[in-house]
Amino acid sequence: MKLFSFTHTTLFLAFVLVVLHTSCSSDDDVVSNPPAPTANSDIKNFMYNGMQTFYLYKENVPKLNDPRFPTQDRQAYATFLNDGGTPEQFYESLQDKPRDRFSFLTTNYIELEKQFQGTTKIDGIEFLLSRFARNDDRVLGVVTRTVKGSDAETKNVKRGMLFTEINGQQLTVQNFGDLLFSDNPKTYTWVTGGIVDGSVAVEPTGETTELVPTEITENPVILTKTFDVNGQKVGYLFYDSFVGNFDLQLNEAFGQLKSEGATDLILDLRYNGGGSVRSAIRLASMISGLKEDAVFSREVWNKERQAEIEEQFPERLTNTFVSEIETDGGKVAINALNTKNLYVISTGRTASASELIINGLSPLMKVKQVGDSTSGKHQASITLYDSENFRRQGANPNHTYAIQPLVLRSVNSSGEGNYDDGLFVNGSIEQRESFFDMGTLGDEEEPLLKAALENIATGAKPAAEKSLVRFEVLGESGMNSPIYQHMYK
Repeated sequence: MKLFSFTHTTLFLAFVLVVLHTSCSSDDDVVSNPPAPTANSDIKNFMYNGMQTFYLYKENVPKLNDPRFPTQDRQAYATFLNDGGTPEQFYESLQDKPRDRFSFLTTNYIELEKQFQGTTKIDGIEFLLSRFARNDDRVLGVVTRTVKGSDAETKNVKRGMLFTEINGQQLTVQNFGDLLFSDNPKTYTWVTGGIVDGSVAVEPTGETTELVPTEITENPVILTKTFDVNGQKVGYLFYDSFVGNFDLQLNEAFGQLKSEGATDLILDLRYNGGGSVRSAIRLASMISGLKEDAVFSREVWNKERQAEIEEQFPERLTNTFVSEIETDGGKVAINALNTKNLYVISTGRTASASELIINGLSPLMKVKQVGDSTSGKHQASITLYDSENFRRQGANPNHTYAIQPLVLRSVNSSGEGNYDDGLFVNGSIEQRESFFDMGTLGDEEEPLLKAALENIATGAKPAAEKSLVRFEVLGESGMNSPIYQHMYK
């Protein structure tokens, strides 16, 4: 959940500010009059207050419930802040580890805001990484797709291309982060490969490509088409990220599917790490056509915030389906497909708002997954700034730190929501991607899409995998981003 920055959060923001006005003025644990700041104590003070107020797992963190820090005990609090290390170390000390894998901070919230709107500086290659073999530190990369308008697209980089070196250096478990995740131009060395005696074997093609990162804002609605399966129209949508700026384009895609007569839908979320909760609600409404009083999901906050919301604004805890998208120019009707059967292509990279779609719709319609279990992320976060009410407006001009703590978890209309180990609903179709047989996205012969279409046509499931190597994904494009696999509102 992402609050306090963008137009689509205005109504919820008004609600949160009312809660803040009530809770922060009455909660003795929140230090409303911090000590005179030292080098980083103002940053740490805002972090502490934000976490003490909103953090989902507050009850499990002794420091957030420490009675030494009532408002009047300024000396104890000053010592606590000054002894807390760097702001990064201090913030991590306030988290419930290892349960919390997703709360983070940024030292530059301006760049963070760009990423929430879908703008990143990239060379245009989306990729997955795997070891050559179980005890081999060498790393193989495969291109999963290229970003439209990027340098990779202009230089004809294609899905399924394999690489092992960046700037002439072999990728390893130890160095792939430094080599791949930088804003500098990178030269990729391409290889061909296969499985030999249970491990990866590659041969250089003799070709290299230099790619230069540029700032790109990409429409996440990547591909829309309709298939005829035994006379039945089946829609297909590859959707890469829940970015609210493109909800109208998403709605247009559903308008296309609807005009083409699609009744069932294959929703490809295999690399979709999540994003806006509001976009997820809209997507679920486009898929299902359910009425606005039907429950999509419910929110569970920490004990104190939950009690206040239940008392003052209980309706805010329930996310229902919608029939319209609000825009600056008015309202646009949702293009509802009224899908009877939903097939979701998922992998271990499918996370957050993507999982919210699966979990939220499963009690309400027939949902199958094709692929593998999802990541296991059912919590949402908000952005908190160093200001009196944690809003962007009035933020401390002396720094650009912001924190993104987990503040709520989502459950569906049946109360189901704890899926830390990922989602793979009953009756789903297991079919893992192979680095050596990626296929073309949207093509009927692409392995995961083929498995979905065959199941729709005949009810059949693919035969058990025969490969001796299961590709354990070490990393992927975007994993260095602060919003990687995050859900916000």
